[in-house]
Formats: sequence, C-alpha cells, structure tokens
Amino acid sequence: SVCQGDVVDVAFIPQINEFRGESSVQLNVQDIRPSCKANCSDKTEAYRALREHTLTAEVAAQLLPDRALMGVIWRYLASFGQQTICETPMCLCRKIVRWSGVELSLERLLVCLDVFADVELLELQRLHKNITITIKPGQRKADLNQSQTMQAILQAKES
Repeated sequence: SVCQGDVVDVAFIPQINEFRGESSVQLNVQDIRPSCKANCSDKTEAYRALREHTLTAEVAAQLLPDRALMGVIWRYLASFGQQTICETPMCLCRKIVRWSGVELSLERLLVCLDVFADVELLELQRLHKNITITIKPGQRKADLNQSQTMQAILQAKES
C-alpha cells in the first residue's frame, strides 16, 4: 500500500489527448509501486571472489550475512509457499527490500540463497539472467553453519 507522502515508481505512456479541439498531454499509468526504502547495491565482485575461491578475510567479513538478515530473506521466500519464484536477482533483491524495509545488497542475497540451497531448504537454479527458487516441502529448520558456502566465508574470514 502507498501512503500520502511516500515516494513511488510510476511506469506510464505519454500521449496527446485531443478533446473538443483542444490538445493536452496525458500520462497513461501502466504500473505504480512504492519505491525502494533502502539501497540494493548491484556490486558482485565479492560474491564472484567467493565463487572463485579467492575470498580475502576483509571481503569475507563484508559478505557474511547475520541471522536477522537471513531470517528476513527466508520469511520473504517462505511467504510464497510451494510456488516457484523466477526473477532476476536484482529484481528479487529490490522486492525483498520493499517488502521488509531492510537494507540488502545483491551479494548478500546471493550468499543467503546459496546457503539455503546448500542445506536443502530450497532448490536454486540459475538460467540466463534469472534465478528460479522453489522452497522444498517439509523441514523448515536447518543448521546454516553446515552450508559449504557459509563454511567457505567463515574460513576465509578467519585467515
């Protein structure tokens, strides 16, 4: 919902309206939504270093998500139930930011998704520019520290 004073993003098509011999500009609104309340950085260098096993201690510390952030991301994904989510990672990041009001970087989102996939809470597929996420039915609890992704970050952070 949008409240008075909120900033919104509006998609529209400009047109010339002619009525009774007078022309005026009109904007045909196609979509309207609340703007992001927080920045969703699109940098991926640190995530790339994680995937290429070249993570430094400093970068590992930047990538390491806290439990609260992981909880926010999980609650957003779980709100879809068994429905498959197919989005570009940046679009998903922005939706989570709008939904939660919590600042989130693309890199931390990708790390969290990898951690959830590692411990088999969800299935994650990367197809071209999109990612497809399906929450696995059943078990809703897992030891996130057992994730290979989390272990790689923690080990790099300690070195």
